[in-house]
Amino acid sequence: MSEIKSLSILKLLLMILKTSFIRKTLFIASFIFINACSFEQPEYLTMITAAELNKTMQAEDVFLIDVHTPQQQHIKGTDLFIPYNTSFIRKTLFIASFIFINACSFEQPEYLTMITAAELNKTMQAEDVFLIDVHTPQQQHIKGTDLFIPYNQVEQYKAKLPKDKSKAIYVYCEGGPMGNTAARALNDLGYTNLINLQGGASAWRRSNFELE
Repeated sequence: MSEIKSLSILKLLLMILKTSFIRKTLFIASFIFINACSFEQPEYLTMITAAELNKTMQAEDVFLIDVHTPQQQHIKGTDLFIPYNTSFIRKTLFIASFIFINACSFEQPEYLTMITAAELNKTMQAEDVFLIDVHTPQQQHIKGTDLFIPYNQVEQYKAKLPKDKSKAIYVYCEGGPMGNTAARALNDLGYTNLINLQGGASAWRRSNFELE
């Protein structure tokens, strides 16, 4: 009975509200409300609390996207802002997944050694190392960084690289993937002794080691 009464009131309101703009607006608003409020969680989606996300971000490098429109103040550590309702998100995620597959999920080649933040810090205390930050956009560098070279522009900076192709070159980014890509490019230029910081600058910061 209450449902019939509600429908009658809705019909009356639609008769009163003559303009097509208001009718369209009400329809869109109700559509958004129904789809946003009565949302059933699909199998592919996991919901996480703020506390759980914060704990995860403290423990590991995560790929975090803010999709809210209009743009808001981002959570610290956000990697991308992509409006939820644009086709750009599909293209960007495709590119990101391509980079991830090619840069992150590759088998470690012979020319590349992974090193932890603690091991790198110890090495830098004991000897002079050639250290390159390859992360884009540019970030706060680890103290002792020799060069900033965008991971995808290595060949353009080859004049600044050591002439000795056997010299150890240490690279790092924010989390590791761009370092892997940069190492591949360095190897293509003939360098054979390449070391990438595992977990990147994020791992370095978590270890409370010095930054510039």
